[in-house]
This record gives sequence, structure tokens and C-alpha cells, in this order.
Amino acid sequence: MNPSNDTPGNLAPSVEVFECSDFGDSGYFEATDANGQTHYCYTFSTDAEEGFCTYHFVCHSECLSILQRALETYIPRQTKPSLENVYEALCATLSDAGGYTGLPLEHEYFGATDFWAQDWEAEKGWEHLVFNPKDLRNVTQYIISHLRPAAPEQQRNGLPTSADESNKQSPKHLTDGGGLQGLPPETLSLIATKLSMEDTFALRLASRELAVRVPLTQGFWRRHLIAGDLFGLDNLDTDMLEKTEKGLDWKRLVRTLSRYESFHGPEEQGPEEWGSSEHLGEMHDAPLGLKNRMRIWKVARALLTSIDNTS
Repeated sequence: MNPSNDTPGNLAPSVEVFECSDFGDSGYFEATDANGQTHYCYTFSTDAEEGFCTYHFVCHSECLSILQRALETYIPRQTKPSLENVYEALCATLSDAGGYTGLPLEHEYFGATDFWAQDWEAEKGWEHLVFNPKDLRNVTQYIISHLRPAAPEQQRNGLPTSADESNKQSPKHLTDGGGLQGLPPETLSLIATKLSMEDTFALRLASRELAVRVPLTQGFWRRHLIAGDLFGLDNLDTDMLEKTEKGLDWKRLVRTLSRYESFHGPEEQGPEEWGSSEHLGEMHDAPLGLKNRMRIWKVARALLTSIDNTS
């Protein structure tokens, strides 16, 4: 592994992030802490001192930065996980680990564990596993090429902007009364476009009235995809995306990007079955950086969801 010099630091009070060198001849990494002290770490290892045990987990700095972005944008069901929670969850899997090549997770890193014994050699159809997930060249053009026209009833980009249009969607008893639900449609529309994804969902959960009057429109999905709130795709060409024509199905695009099968076919397919046209997903020809980015994002989100569900 070759972490770059921009490894995120100070991500959690009790979690230290070290710079690591290349893989050593004896199967270890050399990690240097903030005080210049060298640590010799296997994928996970212990440093026993005065009865205290410290576990080290080695990952690429690119993967760590994607995990950090996933933490920032995660919308919890119960409690928002921290990097410390991630560390604790990884430590909890050590009892099931059979060696130091990696931690056994249920999803098997979405295809990566099949190649652990091959020192991450690129194999036909799985080249993305060794491709830099932060390299998103040509990804904006690729994403735009997968935008399709939205059905007429789904083409609205914003919220209702007039009382007449609002009343067509909402029964009269849902627009009467005080509070936010009593605001003029144009005012509620302006407020909603300024909210984060998490705040938008919270607003919709506040009442039945607001759930009706604050729909998740095409504009909602477009805005948050461009902002990087959905998959951490922060370095897309926003100018190019902003210039796309109206009436496109951004919700469908987001759904396609979020599905593992869109890139690799059904999850149960092994490398020997790769290439069968009947198993190829809609985005099987995506740039390798995007493929690996979405794989790692899914690994991160699965980990955060499991932490959230058990908190």
C-alpha cells in the first residue's frame, strides 16, 4: 500500500492516524506517529505495554478519506457513528479473523477478498480493485451520459411555487393552520432548498403535512448529488452538471449509482463468471476510479449502518 502525504489526522480524540511506508519484506508496515516514533504494524497487531493492548489497522489514505466523508454525510437512525466507533467495531471482528491479511466482513469487501491471496493483482473484469478511488477523471461526463428523461409527473425540479400548485398536491386541511406547514409555498420552497439532506428528512418527519409539502423532487436529488452529499463525489465538474438540461431523472441516476449490481452484476458472481453479458450491470463500463470509489463507499456505509443499528 502506498498512502499519500495527505492522510487525514485528528479524526477522533482517541484514534491516531499514522503515515505508513510500503509493505515490508517481513509482512509489516512501518508507521510513524506525530512524535516521530516508528511502529511496526501488521494489518492488525498488538503492542503490549504495561498490560495495555493497541490494535493497528492499515488502510490507504484514499480509503480513509472516503470513510471520513461517509461519516460526515451519514444520516443516522439512532446515533451518528464516529471514527472511534469504527475503530471499536473493527476491533470487535478480530476474534473471527483467521490471519493478518484482512478482517472478515460479511460482504467480503464486495469482491476484493477473492484476490487477497494474489497480492491484489489485477484480473480481467476486476481491475478496479487496484485503481485509485480518488481518480475520477471523465466521471462527470460518464454520469451525465446515464441521465434519462424523467416521466412527466416526476419532472418537477423544485417545490410548489404557487398556492394553486401546492393545493393540487395537498388536501386543504394539510395547508391550513400555523407553523411551517402554514407558510406560503414559495417561502417553504426557499427554506427547503437551503437545508442539508439530514435536515430535509427531519423536516419531512415532523408532520404529515410537511411530508406532503416538502417532496423529494428531481431538484433535491440533483442538488445533493452535485454537492457530494450522497456518495462523497466532491470533485465532479459542477459547472458541467449545472448546465444539464431540465426534465432529467436524477432520482433514477442516484438509485443506479447506489446499487452494487449496477457496476458488477449480482453480488454472488465470482471472477470466473465475470464477463457474462446477462450479469453485467448498467454501469459495468464505468471508469475504474468510480467503480472502486462506489465499492469502498458501500463498504464504509455498511460498516456505519451496522454500528448505528447496534448502538
